[in-house]
Amino acid sequence: MTLILFSAILSQQVKRLATWYTFCLSWTISCLSYLWLFFSGEIHSPESSNFICITQAALIYSVPTLTASATLSLLLHSWYNVHFGLLKPPLESDPRVVLAVGHH
Repeated sequence: MTLILFSAILSQQVKRLATWYTFCLSWTISCLSYLWLFFSGEIHSPESSNFICITQAALIYSVPTLTASATLSLLLHSWYNVHFGLLKPPLESDPRVVLAVGHH
């Protein structure tokens, strides 16, 4: 997911919804939260530091809300664009939305 996200960010030809980038980022954070102990280098340590354990626990218990919200946002945004796409321009082309999201 990280490779897909970075290749889309770095490519000038890839056009995605801002919510798609948020979706990819949220799932990347979710995966990294489960690997926090591994990346800290304390995976084989008999006793890891309290900071590492508390941080990983906080991430693991909070990321389901993050990923669910990002997924719901992507679904709603996509549904809106498909459902109302025949009647008016897509939501992403509205300048107010582009400014609010900070996506070009």
